[in-house]
Amino acid sequence: MDVMDYLIDTEDKDWEELLSAWRFLLPKTFNVWLVNRVGDVFAVFEDGSVHMLDVGRGTLERVADNCDQFVTRIDQDDHANTWMMVSLVNACVKAGRISVMGSRFLPCWAVVMKSTTWSRRICRCIIRCWARFASRRRICRGGRR
Repeated sequence: MDVMDYLIDTEDKDWEELLSAWRFLLPKTFNVWLVNRVGDVFAVFEDGSVHMLDVGRGTLERVADNCDQFVTRIDQDDHANTWMMVSLVNACVKAGRISVMGSRFLPCWAVVMKSTTWSRRICRCIIRCWARFASRRRICRGGRR
């Protein structure tokens, strides 16, 4: 797995504006380090610790003591799938909703970043992607297609 396939480019984005609705969860100073393709932010705090802002659940969770530990931990257990939303991204890529290399992104990802609730458009997109993925795997509707 190439983790870059599950991240968006963080350059040239107004993170102060995009994260304005999430300021109540975030410290005054931090750096946006990584952002997965569904808009979850991995921020590095002043003490060097890495925290995940999960915009779907509206939570902030410490995931590593530092960036090196994060790099080690992402390869352990199910962290890559959980943190990078690998299954969801793969399903959306397969369904044609996002490109493999990230030139396109889930519709309105910035809306997710600016809102404490998911937009209906994004939820519908994710549900459609999962439904297509699940129906191909015969896990929907009692195992029938």
